[in-house]
Amino acid sequence: MVEEMINEEKSKSAKITDNQVNVLMIAEKPSTAFTISKALGGKIIKKNEDAIYQFKSKFKNVPAVITVSSVFGHIYQSDFLEIHNDRKNVDPLSLYDASTRLVEAYPENLLPSFLKDISYDTDILCLWLDCDREGENICYEVIYNCYNNMNFKNYRQIYRAKFSSLTEIDVKNAYNSIDLLPNKNISASVDARRLIDLKVGVSFTRFFTNTILPEIKHIKTNVLSYGPCQTPTLWFVVNRENEIKNFTPREYYQVKLDIIFREKRIPITFNNEFFDKEEIDKILQEFKKENKIKLIESSVDRRIREYPPNGLNTVEMLKIASKFLQKSPLEIMKLAERLYSKGFISYPRTETTKYPSREFCCKTLNLFKNDKTLINEIENLTSNAENLIKRGEDAGDHPPITPCKNGRIKESLEGEKKLYEIICNYFFSSMSAPSEISETTYKFVLNSIPLEKKYESLIEKGFLKFQFWRKEPQNEEIPTLYPDIFYKFENIDYEDLETEPPEYLSESDLIELMEKYNIGTDASMAKHIDNICLRKYVILNEERKLIPSKLGKSLLDSISDIDSNLVKPEVRSEIEKSVNQIAKEEEGKSYSEVVITQLNYYKAKYEDLSKNTAQLLKKFGL
Repeated sequence: MVEEMINEEKSKSAKITDNQVNVLMIAEKPSTAFTISKALGGKIIKKNEDAIYQFKSKFKNVPAVITVSSVFGHIYQSDFLEIHNDRKNVDPLSLYDASTRLVEAYPENLLPSFLKDISYDTDILCLWLDCDREGENICYEVIYNCYNNMNFKNYRQIYRAKFSSLTEIDVKNAYNSIDLLPNKNISASVDARRLIDLKVGVSFTRFFTNTILPEIKHIKTNVLSYGPCQTPTLWFVVNRENEIKNFTPREYYQVKLDIIFREKRIPITFNNEFFDKEEIDKILQEFKKENKIKLIESSVDRRIREYPPNGLNTVEMLKIASKFLQKSPLEIMKLAERLYSKGFISYPRTETTKYPSREFCCKTLNLFKNDKTLINEIENLTSNAENLIKRGEDAGDHPPITPCKNGRIKESLEGEKKLYEIICNYFFSSMSAPSEISETTYKFVLNSIPLEKKYESLIEKGFLKFQFWRKEPQNEEIPTLYPDIFYKFENIDYEDLETEPPEYLSESDLIELMEKYNIGTDASMAKHIDNICLRKYVILNEERKLIPSKLGKSLLDSISDIDSNLVKPEVRSEIEKSVNQIAKEEEGKSYSEVVITQLNYYKAKYEDLSKNTAQLLKKFGL
């Protein structure tokens, strides 16, 4: 239905024929509506308790009365018809062929009737929803509720604003250049993902809750949930614990001794690793007969260069900030959204790491030209801007996350303040020079056994000077030794060491794995991690490491025993790939084709799994 409205709009003239127009602008949240009104309106003529702002201005050079308001995110969510919501008596398998409907996401806000009322007597609708896939989908929800209540005109009446920050200048630029329509393919990709996740998630969750949960008397929970993103996220956590438990440590040995040179004692532990105890004992006995070791080669000052990062995208922000601030990715995302709504940073949901232009970088850097702590750095950082724009990847959404103003944040808002500092310093580091480490390698020989020692020394901090969240490389004191010389030594021995197992995953580690395997979107990853914690499938310990609970492990192992494809991340990656093909119009993938293919796949998986209740229960100790 909305697509018909959009097609109708495409056929209309772009020229406004009225002498004055009533323009309705809808933002995604009230704080954004306020910021837009403040940037465009100057003096607000009207504001009421529903956060409706009104002022006079011009739209496309035509006098206009502008009304600005907002929704609260999505207006609707997908659900089954009432007849299919009997969780105990409806066969979950039937849900794959069941019809669905849209229900109000926030019934208490009465958004559909609010939009119908506010759009009455409107000539032009401007959509200021966040410029990501969800925002594009909400555009269609707003159009659905507003379009038929507007005055009919022969000129174009729907416009989609594109913006990456809520600074005054960017809002004005977006308003003055507004010209696009919402993208139906991007919106359709959101609908496809939502429908697939609803049917798959609800069908499996009802099966586990109705069939397995009643048999598990020792588990105190009302629901045993499965999710196409939630369960692969849990798989990463359980898989890491399995790696730790299955890890077999190996003993290894490193030779150490004290070289005597110019009346100095130089302790050296060689980098070579020996894994045979008998061999190292034999070698040591032979070594102890000697009192000199020969340096046969000295490789000095090999430069190891680490280049500065590309622009900051959402996933990298979540990884860095979650680890450094010791907060969940969901908390970090909420802090970022608050900074964005206050105009401190650009839009915090982006996959892009490539800056759009040199001018963009210099303009952002110019915000800090009067900052006393950067006054000696600005010129050098600016000179790197030309090379900077050649790096990174343009995902076609928003520019990287950058600061939008140099402002003070109240000390009481500690989380926002620290995240803002990370974003600022990440931007400075991305415009900095590479860091350089000098590596010196000494190659010795003792009784024909080669031994090697490497020393590293930081000679140029480069971009690392801004990355306060990273541990700075330690400078090692490098002894002055010369090749082709025999050196006396004393106290030869070995260190007895053990290989170490991998650590439990942190939230930052988990975000990295989810990105690698395409589990969730940059906007939803944090929520999936939060969900497995809320379901008690995973416990967050004092060190903020993710430990699978007995319930989480039993659920995952029971499914995996029957069909590992239902828990492994590769299958979800295929869903994301298919959904993205709708958004990008790749390979002619249509909404219907993707949805039918994916639902048929999971329907067959459900049929196989549901026949194995007894086997599932074994993993729960029943």
